[in-house]
Amino acid sequence: MGRVMDVAFFHGAEDCGMKAALAALEMEQENPGCCDDDSFTLTGQDDLIKVSWDDLDFEQQVFLQTYTVAYLHLLSVVLEEVATPLIEAPPLPERKLHQLYEVYLI
Repeated sequence: MGRVMDVAFFHGAEDCGMKAALAALEMEQENPGCCDDDSFTLTGQDDLIKVSWDDLDFEQQVFLQTYTVAYLHLLSVVLEEVATPLIEAPPLPERKLHQLYEVYLI
């Protein structure tokens, strides 16, 4: 009747529950009911283009090789920079800071 109750992609969709309600009331359905089971199948592409390395021109092959090497080099440089630095203690103060700033405990 134009109202969608359930949509399912990989399993069966549930009905509106009209049959279960009629069974609980022990009534028989006189008309075809409010639910229609509609299903449809979409066809996919069977003619996908598969390109092999030999189908590419020489310029395209050079470009892909150069791009791949440059990208892998970029990743290796980033990984080297991310390495953890050595953890060192902070430097010791050269002068007595409380005398320098004239801050004394009273």
